[in-house]
Amino acid sequence: MAPGGFDALAGIASPILFLESGHPGLIDRVLLNTAAARQFLGLSAPGRWSLAEPAALRAVGLDLAAWMTWDWGDEHASETVDHRIGPPDKESWWRLTVSRVRAAAPLRLMANASRIDDLYRTHNLPDTVTTAVVEEIERLAGFGHYAFWPQRRDGLWSSGMARIWSVPEAQSPREFENMLALIHPTDLERRAAGGERATVAQDTQEVRIVRADGEVRNIRSIAAQHIDAEGRVQQVTRIDQDVTELRRAEEELRLAREAAGDAARAKEAFLHLMNHSLRTPLNAILGFGEAMRDQIYGPLSADYAQCIDAVNDSAQRLLELVDDILDLTRLESGRYSLSKSVCDLDQIIAETMDLMAPRVTERNLRLAAAAPSEDPVTVWGEE
Repeated sequence: MAPGGFDALAGIASPILFLESGHPGLIDRVLLNTAAARQFLGLSAPGRWSLAEPAALRAVGLDLAAWMTWDWGDEHASETVDHRIGPPDKESWWRLTVSRVRAAAPLRLMANASRIDDLYRTHNLPDTVTTAVVEEIERLAGFGHYAFWPQRRDGLWSSGMARIWSVPEAQSPREFENMLALIHPTDLERRAAGGERATVAQDTQEVRIVRADGEVRNIRSIAAQHIDAEGRVQQVTRIDQDVTELRRAEEELRLAREAAGDAARAKEAFLHLMNHSLRTPLNAILGFGEAMRDQIYGPLSADYAQCIDAVNDSAQRLLELVDDILDLTRLESGRYSLSKSVCDLDQIIAETMDLMAPRVTERNLRLAAAAPSEDPVTVWGEE
């Protein structure tokens, strides 16, 4: 197409650049309008258009070779890409919308541009200051951040991110797809099974990563996508936090709960043993002992009657001991309620004396109890 043909299109679309390619992957000719040539390359040429060498454009940040890899099958196909263009001391951010201007060969592309420095402008502080502040914040909070600009095919990987993922900053992956190689295979399959998430504006995920030394870490990520009016992702911002120690603490807590549950079950088993395996036989012993003491099955000699009384007393004391243990256990679990009643204090003292008498006799001791009066004394208590 002659420059005049470009002029005809330029009158409609106001482009800054035309590109022509007669063979796949090869650039035959690039035309810049005069203003763009002056802005990007510092060229001053007569007329509206200037021929430009792809190598010269690549030197100032405008790599046209990448454009040749895009799918241009449709006449109306277009791509939007951001470039930082210009000499080192005069760089500016530009957003280029590249469109195909004809379907038949050769491939001809037209680019419109708008300056977007404000979109990428940061605080008016020296880079060294802002970088140091961000690194300190990340270190204190245990975070790292990552940003990726799909239109620029470029990314930003902070020192905190490199620390969390245990990847040297110089070797940090610049595109999200490269980061997937570090994700644990099981979590990668689960992530893929979760379906396409590209349309989600903000998302929180947790995955395990496998570091270069083989250590597995748990990473919690919060990502946000900046989507333009046409639905295209312009920027992906992501914050990662290493939550490995938190997950380990949760696992230790879970194991402790399980151990506590095992202890509770063992306690319940013990109570069941005390309640059924001991109380039931003791009740049987007491029942038969009382029947023999009452001579239901026939008369007993004085010696046998004394033995039966001793058996009954011992069985009764053992049964009371079992009941006391069960009551103590119920008290510990908060399931015991006192049953208040009127108790005969003289009877309690007499039963206690009888209970202690054998041990006192064995040790050649003397046990005595005295009451201030012969009147019966009653108290409120729990028998």
